[in-house]
Amino acid sequence: MPGGAEAVEAACEPFAEELQHLGRRPAAPRYAAELLPGLVTGGAGVGLVIPSLAGASTITLPPARFATGTAVLSMTRQIGMVLGVAILIAIFGTSTDGVSLNTVRHGWVLILVTAVLSAGTALAIGHRPPAAVPEAAATGARS
Repeated sequence: MPGGAEAVEAACEPFAEELQHLGRRPAAPRYAAELLPGLVTGGAGVGLVIPSLAGASTITLPPARFATGTAVLSMTRQIGMVLGVAILIAIFGTSTDGVSLNTVRHGWVLILVTAVLSAGTALAIGHRPPAAVPEAAATGARS
């Protein structure tokens, strides 16, 4: 089974590939034949990333820091989503002639770049061995 970084990167792969594929769609694609399979694949990639990321980023934390580490991860994900949506809306809002195909492609480029950066960032996750449990905590003794 792959380690933390490898699991997150492997989970990011189908999402990034699908974003590339969707960015090359014709102006009027057929939904069921051309868009739906890609959206399902991309959704599966996102679904694989979230639990892999949570496990990989908290495995090296000592038990006393697990809750704080999980909270920091959740907060970081929320901030990333807010910033991503804000930048995407800024891209769509700068179009003077409505949302054209070219504007949508700029949005796809933003999403693709952030997905690739996320996969690259995952390489830094989980390269330490899991945190050791102190002997007192392992035996249930209280100090």
